[in-house]
Amino acid sequence: MCGNLCHHAVEMLLKAGLSRKHSLAELKKNPFSHSLPYIWETFKNEFPSPDLAQFDSTITDLHGFVDIRYPDQVVTGGAQMLLDWGPPSFARAHTPSPPLYKFDMHEVDRLVSKIFDVSSRVLKTFISRLKPDVQEMLARNNPVAAQLLPNGGL
Repeated sequence: MCGNLCHHAVEMLLKAGLSRKHSLAELKKNPFSHSLPYIWETFKNEFPSPDLAQFDSTITDLHGFVDIRYPDQVVTGGAQMLLDWGPPSFARAHTPSPPLYKFDMHEVDRLVSKIFDVSSRVLKTFISRLKPDVQEMLARNNPVAAQLLPNGGL
């Protein structure tokens, strides 16, 4: 569920930026639809920044979750799911079956911060509206808290 929600959130943030040049109707259908790689490439073309390429693998990881939007594939083929909160503390073996769905939440935080930055929006303005306990949770053990929170994660 967390992977699907992160996929959807990143998709919506990218489409918000793209809505400056594309109609909402256009962004709903192919080739945009739910294709993070296509949406990402379009976003990078329309908001050029050399800093964006570092998130290509994060987009690829998140896009994998579109396959399990509905549970049919998981029920028939199984799944390995991994949500990292920083460097992994254990070695994990990747086997081709069942498929591995993974992402690093701190990388998603960095990506979200960069999306706001290159599309000339102030993320801290949006996050400042969150309740203090939610801001505290975002700051806890988060190496990118300073990029996200109005008080720098303190």
